[in-house]
Amino acid sequence: MPSTIRMKMIATTLLACAVALCQLSARPAWAGVDEGFAAYHRGDYTTALRELRPLAEQGDTAAQYNLGFMYGNGQGVLQDYAEALKWYRKATEQGHARAQYNLGFMYENGQGVARDYVRAHLWFNLATANGLQRAAINRDIVALRMTPAQIAQAQMLAREWWLRFVKVKVRGMATKVLTAPARGDFRVQLAAIKLKALAVKEADRLNRVHKLVFGGLTIVLVRADLGKRGVFYRLRTGPLSDRASARSLCHKLSARKQDCIVVKP
Repeated sequence: MPSTIRMKMIATTLLACAVALCQLSARPAWAGVDEGFAAYHRGDYTTALRELRPLAEQGDTAAQYNLGFMYGNGQGVLQDYAEALKWYRKATEQGHARAQYNLGFMYENGQGVARDYVRAHLWFNLATANGLQRAAINRDIVALRMTPAQIAQAQMLAREWWLRFVKVKVRGMATKVLTAPARGDFRVQLAAIKLKALAVKEADRLNRVHKLVFGGLTIVLVRADLGKRGVFYRLRTGPLSDRASARSLCHKLSARKQDCIVVKP
């Protein structure tokens, strides 16, 4: 392989990894995670760990991911890849895209585990399907180091994991799915997700996380067929009577590190 192409691939890998590994998850689950984030960003790692650990142990995915991140980078604790893997794995089992990405990175580079391109491809592939598009860069670079048989194995493992995840996570959820946007009032859109199972799960989580901000509002999914880009499920809450009310709600959500846009009637 020409050296210039190899260097571009390495630079692309490092850039994608830096984007994912230099930031914590941006979606806190409840007050303890908010406090943990605040402590982390002011460099008070002891407080951050104290706030995040009990929530991670209770199953909160954001806390699990962030705990894995801190162990993986030695922030407030001795660097411990085994602990990082433990918490990333717990978060990946609940569909956390960044945890899937970072797990793939650890398998790709042999951090705490034997280097395994099949497993790296598996987790990068799942993170991509989960909406983290930059993971596709790493997946495709890893694929260049694999045989066709290894790629087929990784894809088979990803399908098996995904089918199991969908079966477990969709069961019992009752988030409403609309085939067309509601008319007549303003809405606030929080996300657009390609896979229905993840959209349902994320709507359920956001309804719980932002319950106090939403008041009596709940999130519904709006199915949008974008042609060649595929079908997406837009997570929207409302109705709100005017633009000012919608902007006010979006401002409150933004203060909680939640992305949002105002959608016209």
